[in-house]
Amino acid sequence: DKIKRCKTDAIKGLEWDNPARPEATNLLNIYLSVQPGRTRDDILEEVKDMTWGDFKPVLADAIVNHLEPIQKCYHEVRADDAYLDKVLEEGAAKANSMASRTLKAAQVAMGFAIPT
Repeated sequence: DKIKRCKTDAIKGLEWDNPARPEATNLLNIYLSVQPGRTRDDILEEVKDMTWGDFKPVLADAIVNHLEPIQKCYHEVRADDAYLDKVLEEGAAKANSMASRTLKAAQVAMGFAIPT
């Protein structure tokens, strides 16, 4: 839905690096970034005659397909409470250790503690 609302121009055909069409460059760069293994020339050949009405759904589908494995992994991790608790505990232990060393160094530097 957000892709459909992107500001675009009324010029038919899509092109890269035209200073008068920054929206085209931006959306084409997004499309390129979610199409691993494809080149700019390859993509330009695919989209050069498209209108924005043709291209925006193609771009939206490519983004959804690119993010699908990431979302799947995210939902798997979020569903595993034991794993999340373990990660939180380990993170808290590391943060506490670092904070203790930093606090001790600050106390020594200010003369509030004896160096060890």
